[in-house]
Amino acid sequence: MLTGLFYLTHVLGMASIIGAGSYLLFRKSIAAEAKKKVALFLMGWSHTQLLTGFLLFMMKLNSVNHTKIGIKILFAVEISLVATMFVRKLKEGKESQALLIIILLSSIATALIAFLWK
Repeated sequence: MLTGLFYLTHVLGMASIIGAGSYLLFRKSIAAEAKKKVALFLMGWSHTQLLTGFLLFMMKLNSVNHTKIGIKILFAVEISLVATMFVRKLKEGKESQALLIIILLSSIATALIAFLWK
């Protein structure tokens, strides 16, 4: 039951990161306050993604592909750090499209690894 809840939260987190990142990257006319809220949402889900992924790994320690999980954890740490950097840049009034591209590409790569690598 608890594993299922963590798994659902983990998958929703990835979908939210990809959705929020795409929205921020491709939507050109967003108010500054709305952009900050979506960026905070993205950062929160990236941190949630990292935490739930780590908890799922610890719960299933003996039955996982450690190489796959190691790569996914590296991507999750990178996404969390870059999302935090993006939020800080927005607070300073400097928006970085490059950071959004990194978040989006890394999230898509992580999702592909998760669902296609057995």
